[in-house]
Amino acid sequence: MSGSRERILERLGGAAVPGDSRIPAPSTVFSSDDLWATFEGHLNALGGRMLPFGEVTQYLPRRCFLEPDAAQILQVSNVNPDIWDAEVGISVAVLAVAETGSLIVTAGEGTYRGSSLVPPANIILVRRDSIVGTLAEAIGKIPSSTSAMITGPSRTADIEGVLVRGIHGPSELMVTIID
Repeated sequence: MSGSRERILERLGGAAVPGDSRIPAPSTVFSSDDLWATFEGHLNALGGRMLPFGEVTQYLPRRCFLEPDAAQILQVSNVNPDIWDAEVGISVAVLAVAETGSLIVTAGEGTYRGSSLVPPANIILVRRDSIVGTLAEAIGKIPSSTSAMITGPSRTADIEGVLVRGIHGPSELMVTIID
């Protein structure tokens, strides 16, 4: 048995590992002008949509659960209903990934991952300069705190292959770019 293990390890000895100088650093395959257009195309294909910043205020009269960071950005008092009674969760992403239409959210001071998971609708605010081209780039920039990747509204096809939205999280995902 140890002979097999040694042969496997010997074959792996020449393989490149992360951080190895033989692995080229990931590079963006998109021009900077196309990043947001590419992101939006993937987001739309997944069932999400872009929401202009000015339209976010239309959702505020509803029972909104705002992360403290989102309340600060939107300049509204952070009066939240119980998260389980909220109609809309408003959260902030640390990164957007153009090639997948994904968003990276973190938990920590000023953020709660529940705001992007519990209410039926989720609005995610993301800074214009927080977009990367590829998932490989995003992985290198994810903060060390607890993070989650959101790729479109919640959906599953567990039951007879029928796609159903909103079973394991928000059925509606809107992304707003902030400057």
